[in-house]
Amino acid sequence: MAIDTIKAIEKTIGSRYRLERKNRDWLLDESDRQIRIRVPDKNPIAFSLDKKDTNHFAFFSGNPPEGIAKICDAFLFCVYEGKGYLFIIEVKSAYREESEKQLINGRLFCDWLLSLCQEHGYLSTEFSIVSLLLWEPRKREVAYKMASDRQSDKDDPDIERKPKTKHFGFRLEVKNRRRITLQELISYMTDQ
Repeated sequence: MAIDTIKAIEKTIGSRYRLERKNRDWLLDESDRQIRIRVPDKNPIAFSLDKKDTNHFAFFSGNPPEGIAKICDAFLFCVYEGKGYLFIIEVKSAYREESEKQLINGRLFCDWLLSLCQEHGYLSTEFSIVSLLLWEPRKREVAYKMASDRQSDKDDPDIERKPKTKHFGFRLEVKNRRRITLQELISYMTDQ
């Protein structure tokens, strides 16, 4: 069951890496803004390795090769209607190109974490893995847009298709939107 996997991950990740929670919302603090992530589940786990006061890869040297030590802003594991979901989240207001490496490295980290759970008997269900770029450009002319790697989107030149992996990818422009409801994204994925 996906909840067993979430409990194993919760016991594995140190409490200093957990995101703050207020009711059903996880609070993601990034630079000068706070984004609330609403989860449709009572037993999720959300954490961030990208904290200022912690070294997310303490076993790395002080100067690893370029790109290797990049990591996304947050990870969120949840269950919705009996299915497991893992959201790999990156928030950007500039330098969107960097988000690709951060999301890919986040995916690789989660592959490793889920492989450990599987090896030791804590993974009994498949997780849908979702890369989520929360894009808040500094320009004024911003609209809300969702994107995925689906075939039907190939004719739309405004769709962001990064990272180029086999899992779901979304870009949400979040200009006046401070709460992201993951149930909306899950519904969008299952309707495709």
